Amino acid sequence: MKKLLFHECSREELSIQRDLNKILMDEPSEPIPDRLYHYTSINGLEGILKSKQFWVTHFGFLNDQTELYYTYDLCKKIIFEMSNRDSKTYELILKFLNPYLFEFDQQIYILSLTTNMDSNLLWSNYANNDGYNIALDYPRLLEEFRSNDEGKKYEIRINKVVYDRDEQEKYLKKLISCIFRLVEYHQITEKTEKLPENFESFIIVISIFISLFASFCKDSAFSQEEEVRVIFQKRHNFSINTDFRISNGSFIPYIKMPFTTSGKIIKGITVGPKNKMDIAEKGMELFLKAQGYDYIDDNAIVKSRIPYRY
Repeated sequence: MKKLLFHECSREELSIQRDLNKILMDEPSEPIPDRLYHYTSINGLEGILKSKQFWVTHFGFLNDQTELYYTYDLCKKIIFEMSNRDSKTYELILKFLNPYLFEFDQQIYILSLTTNMDSNLLWSNYANNDGYNIALDYPRLLEEFRSNDEGKKYEIRINKVVYDRDEQEKYLKKLISCIFRLVEYHQITEKTEKLPENFESFIIVISIFISLFASFCKDSAFSQEEEVRVIFQKRHNFSINTDFRISNGSFIPYIKMPFTTSGKIIKGITVGPKNKMDIAEKGMELFLKAQGYDYIDDNAIVKSRIPYRY
């Protein structure tokens, strides 16, 4: 997201604006390795390789439905503490955030990857143990997405998921403190009938910042996934085509993010640990060549090293 721009701000509002820009720049971010992995079923793999595109799921419809609630509950805890446990102040701050926080029309879509090339947990959860994982060249992947016409419709960011609770709270407190400063500066109470100019704009921007942070913020119970997320946020001046797939009786919105074989983003394939068929690797080699992935070395098609007996 670009730096914030508000017009005709007071000195205090300008100070808050500068602090919000700084908070955005200080967003938690760890170095990302050049090789990342995407676990999927054999049907998912076929779809990705044949169509040369990833289906990127809307943030509000990810597999773990507790994700949004996790960050929202964390925000409520922080607001309560910063309100000195005063229920009126707590309810006032929450009232301003609630209409905008995690609104589905914010159009945030997520592609989930991982740094773990052979994870028992991920094979089980996302590839049914007999699926595949795709080794991806991270720098080329990002370049490919940002350079194609579809990718230009989005602000694209990539981050390791933050699992550390202290780090999550530290960042969210910085954002939420800006709301407290605005309320105090404008002397807003529950009896205030007309909100000051720019106030709502600040709240919307802060809500978007919180939602973006929530998109790579998870409970530490999921830390074994070692997840890295590519986050696509729709730019305001573009229209996009949202598709829907059916999963567990629900319609799940997603976008299609294309790539090219010339981009050489795929570096190898690993066969899941339960797939004991001797022909799996050879079949994968022939399929890749048939789909135009001739540049992938046969030695990059391997079987999982996890020893399953059955």
